[in-house]
Amino acid sequence: MLALILVLYRFIRSIVKSLGDPEFRAIALLFVALLASGTIFYSSVEGWSLFNSLYFSVMTLSTVGYGDYSPKTVLGKAFTMVYVLLGISILLGFVNAIAKQSMQDPRMLSRHRRRGESHATDSQSEVDSPDNPE
Repeated sequence: MLALILVLYRFIRSIVKSLGDPEFRAIALLFVALLASGTIFYSSVEGWSLFNSLYFSVMTLSTVGYGDYSPKTVLGKAFTMVYVLLGISILLGFVNAIAKQSMQDPRMLSRHRRRGESHATDSQSEVDSPDNPE
């Protein structure tokens, strides 16, 4: 349970830090607009409540798709096909921006270096060093 809390804390901290990046803000705005458009579309076309429409939008974009809701109209099915392809791309960009910000955190970088994950970079700098007699 403690591990889950730490992961959630780091995730939220990365999102808050990422808000300073214009690229991240643009992707986050696209993601929110995508969820809102899906919610409004499914509510109006499929006749679902706003909450159920949001639920379906989130489940669809996260590729979980429990199957408890599915579009019945041809327009709903066509929209869903485009929605999934566009939405997953935006979602991956959103996750990538969060990961990039997380990796720029100095504490994360020092943790990776202690684990030896930057060994290849350190080895290369030793080879390029003018003090290295070859």
